[in-house]
Amino acid sequence: MELFELILIGALQGVFEWLPVSSEGIVSIVSTQLIGEDVLTSVHMAIWLHLGTMLAATLYLREDVASLVRQVPSYMSGLPHARPFSERDSALLSFIIIATLFTGIVGGFLYLFGIRMLAGSPRLFTFIMGLALIITGALRTYGPARERFADDTTLADSVFVGILQGLSVIPGISRSGSTVFGLLYRRFDAKEAFRLSFLLSIPAVLAANIGIELTSGIEVDAGMLVAMCVSFIVGYVTIDIVLRFAAHVRVSLVCFILAAMLFASLAL
Repeated sequence: MELFELILIGALQGVFEWLPVSSEGIVSIVSTQLIGEDVLTSVHMAIWLHLGTMLAATLYLREDVASLVRQVPSYMSGLPHARPFSERDSALLSFIIIATLFTGIVGGFLYLFGIRMLAGSPRLFTFIMGLALIITGALRTYGPARERFADDTTLADSVFVGILQGLSVIPGISRSGSTVFGLLYRRFDAKEAFRLSFLLSIPAVLAANIGIELTSGIEVDAGMLVAMCVSFIVGYVTIDIVLRFAAHVRVSLVCFILAAMLFASLAL
């Protein structure tokens, strides 16, 4: 690829990773239809670029990540005597661990056994999720005003959101769209929903890249490194824009805007 093309696809990944549109699908479409790469190369590139946005999320949320890492030793040693979510301080770590576990179970099963059967239905899933967001927005407009935050996560939240994130292994289904929808449906504050979604992306993307590398082997060249660096830089800038937007807009309006984005993506 030419330098401009590498910058373009890196920038697309950096922007669309945080939106309810499949960044992998966008990168693959541009790589195959506009740049002329073969399908396999485009898919590998799209998977690799997620490392850039994963690093952007890690850097931007570094205080949360550092806090979670520091909690791991005491959390693991305390499990025999306490159940997950029993302490509010460790609720976020419990949420991340259990949601990632269910993501791995659902995503791994679909990748190994159901990906071919379900690969033809992402548009239907996207349409259903768009309708669900509209309903969620309507409910949030007329429902109780109380919003939930990270220290209020439960086992049900973890399982529900983890399963939704696992479904994003199906080509065309947005990981961020699925998880943000799940969290908004569970009545989380809009900014908190995006923040938790971005935190969940870190272990999920890392595990997915390791798994795919072990099973298929992705050859990394200088061009892929350039594109990943661009996705990291653009991703770091745009993640702040998304979180600021979510913090200043009513939750119901966020739901309606995300639904509109999902329906717009069906036209691609």
